[in-house]
Amino acid sequence: MTKTTHKFSLRFFGLVLFFTFALLFGEFAHPERVFASGVFYEASSKQNKSGSKSNSGKSNSSNNTANSNKSNQSGSYSNSGKTGSNNSGNSNKSKGSGNTGYSDNSYNSKKSNYNNPAASAENTKYSQKDNLIPDKSLDLEELAIPRLTKEDIIIKHTGFTISYNEDHEQANWVAYVLTKDEASSYYAQRNENFREDEAVPTGSATLDDYRRSGYDRGHLAPAADFRWSTESMEDTFLLSNMSPQDHEFNKGIWNNLEMEVRRYAKRFRTICVVTGPVLTDGPYKTIGQNRVSVPKYYYKVILDYSEPELKAIGFIIPNEGSERDIYEFACSVDDVEKATGIDFFHLLDNKSEKELEGSFDVNKWK
Repeated sequence: MTKTTHKFSLRFFGLVLFFTFALLFGEFAHPERVFASGVFYEASSKQNKSGSKSNSGKSNSSNNTANSNKSNQSGSYSNSGKTGSNNSGNSNKSKGSGNTGYSDNSYNSKKSNYNNPAASAENTKYSQKDNLIPDKSLDLEELAIPRLTKEDIIIKHTGFTISYNEDHEQANWVAYVLTKDEASSYYAQRNENFREDEAVPTGSATLDDYRRSGYDRGHLAPAADFRWSTESMEDTFLLSNMSPQDHEFNKGIWNNLEMEVRRYAKRFRTICVVTGPVLTDGPYKTIGQNRVSVPKYYYKVILDYSEPELKAIGFIIPNEGSERDIYEFACSVDDVEKATGIDFFHLLDNKSEKELEGSFDVNKWK
């Protein structure tokens, strides 16, 4: 080996050692680079999951569920939350739940909780550590309205608002605010004037649909909540506010829950109420020429958005007679959202919505 070749080899070897040490020193000086993809991926994931209610599994996902449940409805709702524009939509009345986004298996896996949610109440009830303060700028009439989708057919009657489901010929939900004075009023007399709702652009269910069906024309918004006005009382007998209910259910446990809700209003002065059938667990038995679906479950969610203590509670009850206490069917508002695909009280700030809807305590309501 010549001297020149030997010098070149030493220089080359020296350069290799230099770059090797430089590379190693750089990695140890910045150890996060060794697993850079994992670190930045995790940070990216955390960023996507935080600060966004729609990614919490409550907003967009439940809206998609609601969209698929109500495939042939259309409508809009004004910013005031009180004036709806109704558009029609006709469809073949498929009673299956294939496109609901809430499978029969997932629903059935939760049925035990719906039938006896009190068994898990200890796991979900809470003692509020931070006192929630109501947002005085919120209009309670607007707060009571669930998040709307473009498929909703919104109908405003005296004292309550309906989202009508043409596929099932009944409401997805009925929402209203009930005050102490209204719940205590006996101004209007019950008139029993059951009739079609001409405000439904596609036509509501008819009296013939219920005749000799074996089911009651069961109120969703109860007439006794609207005795403060003759017009409001009459509006509760529109068939858009009716759903096929087992007679023992209608006159028994459902009536008991309705009376309890009026007691809430008298005790807490003002409450928001949303009620309706669960329409995500078909197929369903139907009645009448218009194939009105017979729901398997009904729900109510109630929000007390007034000081000194804000609170919320939900109920899901099977459409059958029961001698059980209504609080055995109590659950969180989140549970009702999962069962129905409806986003309730969405105008609440994220912190309030998480605390109020994610848990419940029956002792705060009894």
